Amino acid sequence: MVNKRVRILDCTLRDGGRCFDNMWGDDVINALSYGLNKAGIDIIEIGFLRFLSYAICRENTSNFRYVEETYPFLYDNQDYVAYIEYVVFKKDHYVLPVCDNKLAGIRLGLRKDEIDEAIPFMQEICEKGYKLFVQGVNVVSYSEAELKYFIDRVNEIHPYAFAIVDTYGILDQASLLNFYNHTNAMLDKDIAITFHSHNNQAMSLELASQLVNVSGERDLILDATLRGIGMGAGNLAVENISRYLNEVYGAGYDEDEIDMLSKQYIDQYRNKFCWKANEISSISGKKRVSQINLSYLRCEYRNIGDKAYSRIIKLFPVEQGMSTARVDELYKIATDCRNDDLSELKNEFENSKILIVGKGSSIHDHKDEIEAYIKSNHVKIIYINHREDYFEAGDDSYYWYMTSGKMTDRVLNYGKKHIIAFYGIGEAEYNIACTDKLLKNVHVGDSIIIVLNLLIQLGLENEVSIVGMDGENASIIQLQYIHDDLKTIMEQANIRFLTDSMYWRD
Repeated sequence: MVNKRVRILDCTLRDGGRCFDNMWGDDVINALSYGLNKAGIDIIEIGFLRFLSYAICRENTSNFRYVEETYPFLYDNQDYVAYIEYVVFKKDHYVLPVCDNKLAGIRLGLRKDEIDEAIPFMQEICEKGYKLFVQGVNVVSYSEAELKYFIDRVNEIHPYAFAIVDTYGILDQASLLNFYNHTNAMLDKDIAITFHSHNNQAMSLELASQLVNVSGERDLILDATLRGIGMGAGNLAVENISRYLNEVYGAGYDEDEIDMLSKQYIDQYRNKFCWKANEISSISGKKRVSQINLSYLRCEYRNIGDKAYSRIIKLFPVEQGMSTARVDELYKIATDCRNDDLSELKNEFENSKILIVGKGSSIHDHKDEIEAYIKSNHVKIIYINHREDYFEAGDDSYYWYMTSGKMTDRVLNYGKKHIIAFYGIGEAEYNIACTDKLLKNVHVGDSIIIVLNLLIQLGLENEVSIVGMDGENASIIQLQYIHDDLKTIMEQANIRFLTDSMYWRD
């Protein structure tokens, strides 16, 4: 390969076969390994290492119990790796043998709460001679602080590669570039960056080529599967990225061999398993919402109108799944079309300063200053999803709820007085319909953004102060979206922050 700085890692045998539990059959595993080697693919992921029980056999699957079980499928002069999910493959189940250069590397999949626990195992992988690939599951959902912490730990271990894993296919060009720049700036320069995409928005090739063009001197490894086979919308296709690298860099991949492998061993699965970008996967990617929840919504409520559908999507949380009960609740909220008379609610807030209280830790850290502000300004408080009062304001306290759970607790203990909520989650003193005006410019179903829109809809020109909208656990993408929403709203209202917010740093 002319430009070894950019390499392809084929993960067909591991990620590509997950929809049928990787039951390829040993003949196919061997044929794909041989063919990918012959095609000049730089790194081949031979499958999972999943030691679960002595009673479980790996026959005809690429779910291997031991490193030694991979050996019959490995060819000379080829870099092979295997994937370990740390949550499944705990160190006390199995001790890795010393690397004998047949299986060159280990890709270790880590969840956010496993980083510190997994450090000794990462060290062991390196000490035993394997190339360590660190794969942070859904790492693109990390906050800036979480990403920095993760990369600081990674730099201490100094693995062979660190992966940008877009688990739910949420990245577009701008967000990928933003995340890559953060990662590139913090990661030691001699650690390769791997990009593992999912093709929800039919953009995997575009995103991969973007990284090739901006990666500079950084070694870059691109994950791909034959025909893009994979769960949901699938992955970056080996055919596409090899052709691109051949045309742009003269990379030398054998496109005929790759096409032959796909025709002979992959295309047959299209009759049983469908992997492609479609309307649901596209919306899932663009809106950063769960594809499973969207599929449920479409299947359960087939006659839903476009307006209601759009409203529900805006209420979905970013990069998080929900229970079907919560999706049902959002359906009720978004499809209630009654017309509201908001004059009584407007009278409650007119000619008063308003303090919006979020749930961030700053309300505890700055409690004295906030209480002093309340006493000197005689404000009316709107608590956001709080079960109880936190500051003393007597009859000037109001409560906004986005879900029925916390609202029910409040009603049971204190009654429904001064509660504001959408129709569909229970009886409040001020039930309001979920209108397009309330969701104007909303990218993320954030309660504070919706309440600010409500105040604008009421025609209020009051001074509005915000505390507790800290954003300490928000992902980089959430920060970007809510900042954009705030910027639009602040052009229409008199809003200021009394406590620091990562959403608003202008």
